[in-house]
Amino acid sequence: FQAQSSDDRRMNKRILRNAIFLYGRQVILVGLNLYALRLLLVALGLDDYGLFVAVSGVVSLGTFIPGAVTNVAQRYLSIAIGKEDTESAKSAVSSILITCLFIASLAVAVFETAGLWFVLSALKIAPDRFAAAQTIYQLSIGTFLLGLIASPFIALMISYEEMHLFAFVSIVESVLKLLAVLYLGQATPDNLVEYGYLLLIVSVASTFLYTSICLLRYPVCRLTRLHWDGGLVAHITGFSSWTLFGFMTSTLRSQAVTLLLNQNSNPVTVASRALALTIANQTLAFSANFNTSLYPSIIKSYATEDQGRLRSLVYDGSRLCFYISWIVALPLLIEMDALLGIWLVEVPQHAALFSRLAILETLILTISLPMATVARAPGDVRRYELVLGSMQFALFLASWGLLARGYAPYSVFVAAILINIVMCYARLAMIETLVGLRITDFLVRTLIPILRVVAATATLSLLGKTLLGGGLVNSLMSMAFSLVTSLAFVYAFDVKAIWKEQANQALRPGTQMRHHE
Repeated sequence: FQAQSSDDRRMNKRILRNAIFLYGRQVILVGLNLYALRLLLVALGLDDYGLFVAVSGVVSLGTFIPGAVTNVAQRYLSIAIGKEDTESAKSAVSSILITCLFIASLAVAVFETAGLWFVLSALKIAPDRFAAAQTIYQLSIGTFLLGLIASPFIALMISYEEMHLFAFVSIVESVLKLLAVLYLGQATPDNLVEYGYLLLIVSVASTFLYTSICLLRYPVCRLTRLHWDGGLVAHITGFSSWTLFGFMTSTLRSQAVTLLLNQNSNPVTVASRALALTIANQTLAFSANFNTSLYPSIIKSYATEDQGRLRSLVYDGSRLCFYISWIVALPLLIEMDALLGIWLVEVPQHAALFSRLAILETLILTISLPMATVARAPGDVRRYELVLGSMQFALFLASWGLLARGYAPYSVFVAAILINIVMCYARLAMIETLVGLRITDFLVRTLIPILRVVAATATLSLLGKTLLGGGLVNSLMSMAFSLVTSLAFVYAFDVKAIWKEQANQALRPGTQMRHHE
């Protein structure tokens, strides 16, 4: 990224270090999560797994809330920390906690009324699994509330750019989830209900770790009482309401479509979609983690009106976010059938097709991650969230219409890909208005290099697969060839010389990150 001063160079080093921590974290999480999912499918079976996805998916419609709270908290905390304003940071922590309590009470009210009615009346549940479904639903609400409590503390870690702590807790959480699945291999009366209780226990442990570390490490969150700042709470509530709207519609397009499939198809199709989204989300997570490392720098660059730095972070950051996922996604797209055969004991129908389409949708989204961050930097997100949220709601309606007219289940993924292309352009148009980043500059510095690398690496990888043919060994060789090809093209033809030098410096022994107290 552009570095015109010693502060910029230090910031670049912090970004790289944080990205390395988060990328390493994600590699570990992918291994743990995918292995745990393989064991979970065996322990529950496809029907019970599909039921778990559908029932917990009702609560998952509210998972946008912790994500939105984390996003809002990051913005206010990053600005206060960037300006080294301790009192503002304390006031922000207090105001965010008050907002969390208010949101939690509303969420529980909705879950225990409209949500419970939907589970009892609308979901397709076998009579003998009805009691188990109700138990899973209540346990999922508990897990949701714990995630909401943890979200401000996660934001605090990210705002202080101590990604190693965030990585540590999330790895511990995934290890505990794996242990929970391994426990299901023992004889239990009902593996489905047992799994719900175990997930709740894991959430208690991870929330305790997040809150304890923050209380011990960051003085700004050691509050003797909740300080009421009416003006700040009103501002956070206004910002939160539109951010919540955006996250809600984002969740609607994924979780609500899963519920539509539950009503229009069978549990195996629901399980196939859940697997596809899991694979796509693991691919997205690599880029999302890198964008997380950019988040404080983008907000601070905006707050200090460093326009050149801001442009560099968004244009180059969007390109790198895409490449980080593309390097992982290309081998998956080429050899998805072989990979599912290796990974799963029983491969559900449609899983390979769903997974490829979900990955394509995810790749389009990765380009927009830094754009979404900078669009929220000014604080006035009403127009941005309204436009993008309306498009996501339109995707839900389109999916509903396609399934109602009898189109194949994969059609919902095709609709999502098309809508995401339109949303990417809409983000560009709005950040041009909000912060002055030009669409033409984005096309030249981001989109054209991406298309060049994609065309070259995809062509060579498909050619390699054709020449190697089928078979397990050849599939593994094809994946390795795709991985090496994409890495080589990204490094040789796109990564700037300054990035190569700064990456080398960041990895040299003795290089230290600046620690924020």
